[in-house]
Amino acid sequence: IDPLSSLSIRIFLPDTVVSAGSGICPRYGGYLPPSGKQRRLLRKLPVVLQFHGGGFVSGSNESAENDLFCRRVAKAWDSLVVAVGYRLAPESKYPAAYEDGVKVLNWFVKQSNLGVYGGLGVQSGNFDSFGVSMVEPWLAAHGDPSR
Repeated sequence: IDPLSSLSIRIFLPDTVVSAGSGICPRYGGYLPPSGKQRRLLRKLPVVLQFHGGGFVSGSNESAENDLFCRRVAKAWDSLVVAVGYRLAPESKYPAAYEDGVKVLNWFVKQSNLGVYGGLGVQSGNFDSFGVSMVEPWLAAHGDPSR
Protein backbone atom coordinates (compact mmCIF):
# COMPACT_ATOMS: atom_id res chain seq x y z
CA ILE A 1 0.00 0.00 0.00
CA ASP A 2 2.80 2.39 0.90
CA PRO A 3 6.27 1.50 -0.43
CA LEU A 4 7.94 4.22 1.65
CA SER A 5 6.84 2.74 4.98
CA SER A 6 6.62 -0.92 3.89
CA LEU A 7 2.92 -0.96 4.78
CA SER A 8 1.49 -4.11 3.23
CA ILE A 9 -1.62 -6.26 3.16
CA ARG A 10 -2.48 -9.88 2.45
CA ILE A 11 -5.92 -10.80 1.18
CA PHE A 12 -7.55 -14.13 2.01
CA LEU A 13 -10.48 -15.52 0.02
CA PRO A 14 -12.74 -18.32 1.26
CA ASP A 15 -12.75 -21.59 -0.64
CA THR A 16 -16.32 -20.93 -1.80
CA VAL A 17 -15.08 -18.12 -4.05
CA VAL A 18 -12.39 -20.07 -5.83
CA SER A 19 -14.11 -23.10 -7.29
CA ALA A 20 -12.02 -25.91 -8.73
CA GLY A 21 -10.26 -24.73 -11.85
CA SER A 22 -12.24 -21.53 -12.44
CA GLY A 23 -10.46 -18.23 -12.66
CA ILE A 24 -6.95 -19.68 -12.68
CA CYS A 25 -4.76 -17.47 -14.83
CA PRO A 26 -1.67 -19.32 -16.14
CA ARG A 27 0.27 -16.11 -16.86
CA TYR A 28 -0.42 -14.71 -13.39
CA GLY A 29 -0.04 -18.05 -11.62
CA GLY A 30 -2.98 -17.53 -9.29
CA TYR A 31 -6.64 -16.70 -9.08
CA LEU A 32 -7.88 -13.84 -11.25
CA PRO A 33 -11.60 -12.98 -11.17
CA PRO A 34 -13.51 -13.07 -14.45
CA SER A 35 -14.08 -9.82 -16.31
CA GLY A 36 -16.96 -8.35 -18.26
CA LYS A 37 -20.52 -9.59 -17.84
CA GLN A 38 -19.43 -12.61 -15.80
CA ARG A 39 -18.17 -10.27 -13.07
CA ARG A 40 -21.73 -9.09 -12.30
CA LEU A 41 -22.71 -12.66 -11.42
CA LEU A 42 -20.07 -12.99 -8.68
CA ARG A 43 -21.20 -13.20 -5.09
CA LYS A 44 -20.22 -10.22 -2.92
CA LEU A 45 -18.81 -11.01 0.51
CA PRO A 46 -18.24 -8.92 3.65
CA VAL A 47 -14.70 -7.60 4.17
CA VAL A 48 -12.82 -8.01 7.47
CA LEU A 49 -9.80 -5.80 8.17
CA GLN A 50 -7.46 -7.72 10.47
CA PHE A 51 -4.69 -6.04 12.46
CA HIS A 52 -2.44 -8.73 13.93
CA GLY A 53 -1.68 -8.85 17.64
CA GLY A 54 1.67 -8.30 19.29
CA GLY A 55 1.28 -4.98 21.07
CA PHE A 56 2.71 -3.07 18.10
CA VAL A 57 6.17 -4.53 18.82
CA SER A 58 5.99 -8.10 17.48
CA GLY A 59 4.10 -10.24 15.01
CA SER A 60 3.46 -9.91 11.32
CA ASN A 61 0.72 -10.37 8.77
CA GLU A 62 3.05 -12.94 7.17
CA SER A 63 3.58 -15.15 10.24
CA ALA A 64 2.35 -18.75 10.18
CA GLU A 65 0.01 -18.12 13.12
CA ASN A 66 -1.59 -15.10 11.50
CA ASP A 67 -1.88 -16.94 8.19
CA LEU A 68 -3.75 -19.81 9.86
CA PHE A 69 -5.99 -17.40 11.78
CA CYS A 70 -6.93 -15.41 8.64
CA ARG A 71 -7.65 -18.57 6.65
CA ARG A 72 -9.91 -19.83 9.43
CA VAL A 73 -11.79 -16.53 9.66
CA ALA A 74 -12.26 -16.35 5.87
CA LYS A 75 -13.64 -19.89 5.82
CA ALA A 76 -15.79 -19.69 8.97
CA TRP A 77 -17.32 -16.28 8.21
CA ASP A 78 -17.38 -16.72 4.40
CA SER A 79 -15.73 -13.34 3.99
CA LEU A 80 -12.65 -11.66 2.55
CA VAL A 81 -9.97 -11.01 5.13
CA VAL A 82 -7.47 -8.19 4.61
CA ALA A 83 -4.50 -8.72 6.95
CA VAL A 84 -2.53 -5.54 7.59
CA GLY A 85 1.26 -5.53 8.03
CA TYR A 86 1.98 -2.31 9.90
CA ARG A 87 5.28 -0.88 11.17
CA LEU A 88 6.48 -2.14 14.55
CA ALA A 89 8.21 -0.48 17.50
CA PRO A 90 10.98 0.20 18.48
CA GLU A 91 12.22 0.67 14.91
CA SER A 92 9.20 2.85 14.12
CA LYS A 93 8.31 5.25 16.88
CA TYR A 94 4.82 5.88 18.22
CA PRO A 95 2.31 6.59 16.54
CA ALA A 96 3.59 4.82 13.38
CA ALA A 97 1.31 1.78 13.79
CA TYR A 98 -1.77 3.98 14.23
CA GLU A 99 -0.84 6.08 11.18
CA ASP A 100 -0.52 2.86 9.17
CA GLY A 101 -3.97 1.82 10.33
CA VAL A 102 -5.43 5.10 9.10
CA LYS A 103 -3.60 4.70 5.76
CA VAL A 104 -5.12 1.24 5.31
CA LEU A 105 -8.61 2.56 6.06
CA ASN A 106 -8.13 5.37 3.52
CA TRP A 107 -6.80 2.87 0.96
CA PHE A 108 -9.83 0.66 1.55
CA VAL A 109 -12.24 3.56 1.00
CA LYS A 110 -10.38 4.46 -2.20
CA GLN A 111 -10.57 0.83 -3.36
CA SER A 112 -14.30 0.80 -2.69
CA ASN A 113 -14.79 3.93 -4.78
CA LEU A 114 -12.57 2.68 -7.61
CA GLY A 115 -14.41 -0.64 -7.70
CA VAL A 116 -17.87 0.93 -7.74
CA TYR A 117 -17.33 3.87 -10.07
CA GLY A 118 -14.61 2.63 -12.39
CA GLY A 119 -14.08 -0.25 -14.77
CA LEU A 120 -13.25 -3.23 -12.64
CA GLY A 121 -10.21 -5.43 -12.79
CA VAL A 122 -6.58 -5.46 -13.79
CA GLN A 123 -7.48 -5.76 -17.46
CA SER A 124 -9.03 -2.31 -17.53
CA GLY A 125 -5.97 -0.71 -15.92
CA ASN A 126 -8.24 1.51 -13.85
CA PHE A 127 -6.20 4.03 -11.84
CA ASP A 128 -7.25 6.80 -9.52
CA SER A 129 -6.91 10.47 -10.47
CA PHE A 130 -3.24 10.59 -9.45
CA GLY A 131 -2.32 7.34 -11.21
CA VAL A 132 -1.18 5.88 -7.90
CA SER A 133 -3.67 3.15 -7.01
CA MET A 134 -4.90 0.40 -9.22
CA VAL A 135 -8.09 -1.47 -8.47
CA GLU A 136 -7.41 -4.51 -6.33
CA PRO A 137 -9.14 -7.26 -8.41
CA TRP A 138 -10.16 -9.52 -5.51
CA LEU A 139 -11.76 -6.67 -3.56
CA ALA A 140 -13.48 -5.25 -6.64
CA ALA A 141 -14.85 -8.63 -7.71
CA HIS A 142 -15.82 -10.19 -4.39
CA GLY A 143 -15.80 -7.51 -1.70
CA ASP A 144 -18.86 -5.70 -0.41
CA PRO A 145 -17.50 -2.67 1.44
CA SER A 146 -20.90 -1.93 2.99
CA ARG A 147 -20.68 -5.20 4.96
